[in-house]
Amino acid sequence: MKARFLILSTVIAATLFAQGSPRGFGRDPSAAPPTAADIVAREVRMLTRFLTLDAGQQAAATTALTNAQAQLALNAPTLKADRGLLVDAIKGNQLGTIDTLTSTIANFQGQNEAIRAKAAAAIYATLHPDQIAKLGNGLGPLMGGGPGRGPRL
Repeated sequence: MKARFLILSTVIAATLFAQGSPRGFGRDPSAAPPTAADIVAREVRMLTRFLTLDAGQQAAATTALTNAQAQLALNAPTLKADRGLLVDAIKGNQLGTIDTLTSTIANFQGQNEAIRAKAAAAIYATLHPDQIAKLGNGLGPLMGGGPGRGPRL
């Protein structure tokens, strides 16, 4: 009987210590966010694995995604500021301001979607028929997501 309690307490202790740090999903919260170049490189690697891109297609994808990241970076500060102002307007019950800010945010989000779509079109134009067949009916991988995932450029 005592052996059972000893074994049970050992298993429970081992399970608790095996949980790892409580920081969340193994990410270092003090680490710097990825740079635009890191994001582009990751996307090109994903596309290369999924579609088996050749060197010319990889170069075209890198160019298209780099240009898109540069354009998205121009909208980012305004979107961040407007989202902060929207939170303040919600907290202050400023209904007219909410309408204005949501309209402005929607406009910038639409611009960002157009930027992503143009990058996807530039990459799609370089694909061979067998690569297009791999995409199926969707464009998830070209829009920064995987098969069945939404855009994430």
